[in-house]
Amino acid sequence: MLRMKSYRGMFLVCMLVVLGFSCSLVADGHSNRYSRQQCGDPFWISQVGDSYTYQVRRGSADASSIDIEFKGFSGRDTVWELISNCNVMVPYELVVSDLHASEFKVVLVNEATGEVVTVVRTRENQQEYLVLVPGRYKVKLVGYAAAGQLSMRLDVPLGVIAVDRFSNRW
Repeated sequence: MLRMKSYRGMFLVCMLVVLGFSCSLVADGHSNRYSRQQCGDPFWISQVGDSYTYQVRRGSADASSIDIEFKGFSGRDTVWELISNCNVMVPYELVVSDLHASEFKVVLVNEATGEVVTVVRTRENQQEYLVLVPGRYKVKLVGYAAAGQLSMRLDVPLGVIAVDRFSNRW
């Protein structure tokens, strides 16, 4: 009889653990892990590695272009690594459309210094230049509760290597 009570107690403890774990999976994915304030924190943005959630992310990317449609994006997501061996300006064309977001921006992060430069913050269409000195850079999407479409094209000059995150070279 004592052994039966022991098994019943262990069973109840296991069920409580399973129930607690399953309830944590039901919670909104970005509500506890991400905050709108993090999107303005250069230290958080420049950290190595990605930390993000998407409800939907469709599209394609290669070494010189990205076209994506996204919903429920929160976090920081690296789309390119740029490696420059000289001072150079990298022309780009960027279109952000149908944007609905608490926070969304495209940034350029200098890996050596941690400097974060905002490339675009809203639904702007622009043709500009990324200014690079020798070193490694990351182009990242940063957002909180964001949905929309993004299309960006780089005209990668000599002296710069662009690697998209889906490449075998990543």
